[in-house]
Amino acid sequence: MTLPLISIIVPTYNQEDYIESAIESALEQDYPNKEILILDDCSTDSTYERASAYRSRGEVQVIRNDSNLGVPANWNKAITLSRGEYVKPLFGDDRLFPGCLEKLYRAIEGEEDVGFSFCRRNILFQREDRDKVMDTYLPTIVYQDEIFGKSDRLSRGRLASLVFPGMVNIIGEPTALLIRREVFDRVGLFDDRYAQLVDLEFYVRVSQKYEIKAVPEILCSFRVHPRQLSNANLKEALHLRDYSLLQDRYMKGSKFWPHRFKVLFFQNVVQSERPFVKLLNKLVISHLLQIYRYVRKKKSSLLMDFPKEYQKYFVTFP
Repeated sequence: MTLPLISIIVPTYNQEDYIESAIESALEQDYPNKEILILDDCSTDSTYERASAYRSRGEVQVIRNDSNLGVPANWNKAITLSRGEYVKPLFGDDRLFPGCLEKLYRAIEGEEDVGFSFCRRNILFQREDRDKVMDTYLPTIVYQDEIFGKSDRLSRGRLASLVFPGMVNIIGEPTALLIRREVFDRVGLFDDRYAQLVDLEFYVRVSQKYEIKAVPEILCSFRVHPRQLSNANLKEALHLRDYSLLQDRYMKGSKFWPHRFKVLFFQNVVQSERPFVKLLNKLVISHLLQIYRYVRKKKSSLLMDFPKEYQKYFVTFP
């Protein structure tokens, strides 16, 4: 039986140092029925030329936009031009590990109620022009362990309750996903109103209609480097604006009142010890206060491995 076509979409912009590595990792996938669609968003460096060198490979297409579309619009154009029954995003500065495509497909095969499968990913930090593979991972990996436990899926509608109030992306970057094409027909493409949290908003939207399947293996790498657009977005605090948009969209309806309550509890109780201190001093013995502080400290450890340049954007516990 012929396996369904999987489209590996590679949206890229000014990634000349990494694009060849990304394409090679896609070509090395042993899944037999695939196409690789590279969409260059008017790069001003040699990204397009380097990608074009792979045109001789039958499964590779390279397209250059007439004008710069920006990140979400470039993703959406690549999805629209792709032909596969499944769509596999791969950023131009990321890498897929051997077997990634096959394992993500097997996880979603025959699961019509699953919108996308996703895997864990390694983090490549570029420091002083050298790539270093870190042995520790971002906190999303820890949260995946806590949330999924022995299960490999999230039930429909569950993701929103996990995203709020901490706004933690437990899924990861789109490079970790394999998405069923019908998902885009049913819930729409990526929303270009968002700059930093465009992927997180899409995940929440998909989870309202589909279940989500996890593959507990590290099958790709996400690269963090100084020229990354997400770094510029963080410096401009665009993620804060996106947080506000997400809350307005998903927390106004009456069915999301539990999430609003969790935000209030998180901000006024978890982030502020005073109410509990007063209560504990009056009603319980002192060692329970120590337990409470210990739990808070454990929560803080989830952010300890986050790169220092990002830590200032997150509220940590004392």
